[in-house]
Amino acid sequence: MVQSLTSVRANRANTILCEFLCAPHWPHLISSDQERGSAPPPSNTVYERQLLQKRHGFPLWIPQPNGHLPKSYVDKGVSVGDVGIITPEGAFDYLFNICLPAEHPNNAGLLPEGFVPLLTQHKDISEFPEHTSDSYLSSPSFQKLSGLLFQGTGSEGALLTMPQGALHEDIRNLTKFREYAALHAHSWYKFANGVCGREIENGELHLVTGCDKASSWGIATFSGDQTMAEEPVQLEFVAEDTPNGCVCFWQHSGNVDVKACPSPFDHSAQQGHMRNQCTFIRSHTISLSEGEWIKLMNSITVMSPGEGSDTSSIDRTSNISSRSKSTLKRLFSSFSALYPPPSRLL
Repeated sequence: MVQSLTSVRANRANTILCEFLCAPHWPHLISSDQERGSAPPPSNTVYERQLLQKRHGFPLWIPQPNGHLPKSYVDKGVSVGDVGIITPEGAFDYLFNICLPAEHPNNAGLLPEGFVPLLTQHKDISEFPEHTSDSYLSSPSFQKLSGLLFQGTGSEGALLTMPQGALHEDIRNLTKFREYAALHAHSWYKFANGVCGREIENGELHLVTGCDKASSWGIATFSGDQTMAEEPVQLEFVAEDTPNGCVCFWQHSGNVDVKACPSPFDHSAQQGHMRNQCTFIRSHTISLSEGEWIKLMNSITVMSPGEGSDTSSIDRTSNISSRSKSTLKRLFSSFSALYPPPSRLL
C-alpha cells in the first residue's frame, strides 16, 4: 500500500534513525582507564573497543551465524536488509530480512504485522573485495614481527586475521532504507519484544546496511600491562590447507585469548569455502520517540504462566524507558570523541 507524504512524515516524526558506521552495542564499552584497578574486562569488550577505531563497522566477537537458523541463512550469514540485535556476547541475533519475501526460507515463521518486503535492485547493493589474503587488522598495541607473527605491547590489544580475505557489502540506496525503516520501526519493536520476547531497550534494534564477510578468520585479545607480565604475549596465526579445506589455529604464549575458524575441531565449518562469517556490521540504529516507546510497551502482551494461550498486559514502560534514556546517554557520551554526531531522520 502506498502511503501519503503526510502519513510518511507523521511516522518519521516519531522515529529517530541514527546511522552509524558501527552498531551501538556500546553501553558496556567503558574506557580502559575506568577499568584500571578492577577485574580485567571481558575479551569481547576489549576486541570491540579496540577494533571500533578501525572504522569498518561494529566488530563481531562471534562472526559465525546462528546454527539454529535456516540453512539458507547459515550458508550466507549476515546480509544487507537483516533486522536484528547485537547481543552482549558480541553476536548478531537475526530476526528477519526486509529485502526478502515473506515466503523466503530466511523469513520462515512469524513476521512483523503487515510485513511487506522492500523492493531493491541489484545496483542498490555494492559488493567489493575489502581485504586481500593474509590480511589483518590490529590495535596499535600488537606489533607485527614477521608474516602473521605478533607481539603484544601496552595494556590491551585486539587482532583480527583474514587468511582468505573479506568482502565488503553495502546498501547504496540509503534513502530507501531510511524511509522504509521509519515507516515500520513501531511494528519491528512490537515484533521483537512481543512475539520474539527479546526484551530489548529503545535504540537496540538494528537494520543492517553493510557488512564485511570472510570464510576464515583468527581473533586474539589480551588485557594487562605487558611490561609487568611474567611472559609477554606473543602469537602466530597459522592457516593450513587440508583435504577438507582451510584449517586455522594459533600458536601462542603469554596470557592471551585466541580463537579461529575453521578450527581443526570445527567440522561444520569445513564444508567448502562459504563466505558466511561476518566480521563487521554497519547499520541504522532505530529509536522511537519517548512517547511512542511508552505507548508501544503498554500495548505489548505476554503469555501468563500456566494460562495456556491467554495473554495479560504488563506495564514495563517506566523501567525500560528510564533504562533506555540512560543507555543512550552513555552511548553518545562515550564515543563523542571517536565519532562525529550521527545523522538523524526526524
